[in-house]
Amino acid sequence: MREIYFSIGDEVLQLPYVDEKIEVGEGLNSEEFETTDGKTLTLIGAKGNRTISISSFFPTKQYRWLPFSSKLSTECLEFFKRNREKILRIVYVNGQETLCNMLCTIQNYTVAPKKNGDYNYSLEIKEYIDPMEVS
Repeated sequence: MREIYFSIGDEVLQLPYVDEKIEVGEGLNSEEFETTDGKTLTLIGAKGNRTISISSFFPTKQYRWLPFSSKLSTECLEFFKRNREKILRIVYVNGQETLCNMLCTIQNYTVAPKKNGDYNYSLEIKEYIDPMEVS
């Protein structure tokens, strides 16, 4: 079972429903230069910061197929409103396997109400590297 947790300090929010369409990306830092004869030279650098794209919904009621302790839309919306511009920790697990555990920032956050009262949302998350821990 896939689970995603966001935390800041002692506050933890488990996303109520995790869709299987989670995308975890890890790019490369590379630079391109044009040579004197017009060709493109690519210099490949180190791995870039990881990104995660999440699209799902926040429920307004406790559906029978949701885990019993699921947070409802009011708590979820308030958590992201309050912490939108802060450094968070995201932990993404699938059963016993931890797929991601990192500090992050929310690069993009969109919310749209549905006809049944639930809220569709999408989150674009980017890994945050603490400058105090860079060696």
